[in-house]
Amino acid sequence: MHFKEIRNEEFEDYTRKLIEYNVNSNERVQSYLLIPKQDKKIYPAILAIHQHAGNWNIGKSEVVGLTNNDMYSYGLDLVKRGYVVIAPDIICFESRQGEGKYQEDREE
Repeated sequence: MHFKEIRNEEFEDYTRKLIEYNVNSNERVQSYLLIPKQDKKIYPAILAIHQHAGNWNIGKSEVVGLTNNDMYSYGLDLVKRGYVVIAPDIICFESRQGEGKYQEDREE
């Protein structure tokens, strides 16, 4: 899988990357990738999916602790416990809203 790193942020216990990748030939998805800063060679990993709740503007950001609601930031809790976490936007949420959003056929 080819991905593009959009942002890289360093914290005391982990690194948070915003990445973008193809899910098919004409659709790209943004996800947060959380990587723990622990001295291990192998890390467990988890796919962290956000809630639905009809709030289309919030997706992956909620899972990684970037919203005002800590109740659903379980990805942040898991990375601090030593898990690699990937938190994508489900279709129609956050960066995947609207027709044509991330639908461009782009080359890497």
